[in-house]
Amino acid sequence: MSEYRIYKVTKDEEYWQIRDFLREVWRLTNDKTLNWNIARLDYFRWHVFGNCYEKNLLDYLHICENDARIIAVLISDSPGGYMLQVHPNFYQAELFDALLQYYDTVIVPGESIKRGHIPVEIDESIMEAGFQKAGFTPGKFMEFRREADLSKVSVEYSLPEGFIIRSLGEADELPARSWASWRAFHPDESNEKYEGWEWYFNIQRCPLYKRDLDLVCIAPDGKIASFCTIWYDDYNRTGLFEPVGTNPDYWRKGLAKALIKEGFKRLKALGAEKAYVDSYEEPAHSLYENAGFKTVKIMKTWNKKYSWNHVSKRKEDSINTVLF
Repeated sequence: MSEYRIYKVTKDEEYWQIRDFLREVWRLTNDKTLNWNIARLDYFRWHVFGNCYEKNLLDYLHICENDARIIAVLISDSPGGYMLQVHPNFYQAELFDALLQYYDTVIVPGESIKRGHIPVEIDESIMEAGFQKAGFTPGKFMEFRREADLSKVSVEYSLPEGFIIRSLGEADELPARSWASWRAFHPDESNEKYEGWEWYFNIQRCPLYKRDLDLVCIAPDGKIASFCTIWYDDYNRTGLFEPVGTNPDYWRKGLAKALIKEGFKRLKALGAEKAYVDSYEEPAHSLYENAGFKTVKIMKTWNKKYSWNHVSKRKEDSINTVLF
């Protein structure tokens, strides 16, 4: 049996080691959607955790080593939720058992998790068997991962009269960009809940941020009607679309699709070969398929409930580094 050293990230330099690991994994595996693109890792650190949860992602990262080499990483994607990022040469039941045991005995008590969830590729027999053995059950939530081959996808689009697409402007345009995001992703909520625009500075702190890939569609009245941010990794020549949204006042005009096409065009000019996007519900599924993305993987979330007694008992015995 192999010996795995699993431990919680404590230093910023370990974050950059995880980025290097994900880049290496992307190069080695033929499956370009099973593991995270580094752009998604950055986006979760500076936006999802930094802005939405107001937490430091480094407190929710765990590294697994074998012979002092990173072979897997556990990355939190939401409270109680984790993604398993595994090197293709170590894709074995033994490793998944060790990772799930660590999650159950160290992460769960350390974060007082009452309901854990981990996305797993549908019909991935090794992982599914491990999750069943660890007491997880499959849920209904599905995550669709899509890929676009930029050598084949069309970049042609049209816009309604008076609408234009351009890069995001300077700092004085950030309030308008933030408001467009609020309207796009909170169409049914009271605008009194809007909390301001300063969070966008964190978006621009992401290492892969390029203003030329932060696109907005401007309406004839000068408002930001739709937007699309793209993250380009020149090492692996891939682009990630995150997020794409439209103010409901301008729905059904083809604006988001046009932004995606413009994004394809700019990525190709930079030398990108593939583009990726995730979606979780309609109408996003239809938008991305119509724009040229093809579904290549569906992830199903597996869940496990924990009692407070379980958490309290485990917390007494939990340690930062565990050898399996």
